[in-house]
Amino acid sequence: MKFVQQCLSHVVWNCKYHIVFLPKYRYKFFSQEVKEAVKDEIKKLCIWIKVIIVGGKICKDHVHLCLSIPPRSTM
Repeated sequence: MKFVQQCLSHVVWNCKYHIVFLPKYRYKFFSQEVKEAVKDEIKKLCIWIKVIIVGGKICKDHVHLCLSIPPRSTM
């Protein structure tokens, strides 16, 4: 992974977060259609809140995301 700093007028940062979403009891409900829908919604949400998707994977029972979130946003 390349070390990339992002900056605003008075701050420089490189914040990466590993986020995992999983359903209760790890039910395997991510079919191919659901995976595509989830991927599209995650992309739309990240554009809307100005978050960069560094990496990610949608498995059958959970979703892994590596996001670059600026310090002005809360988790």
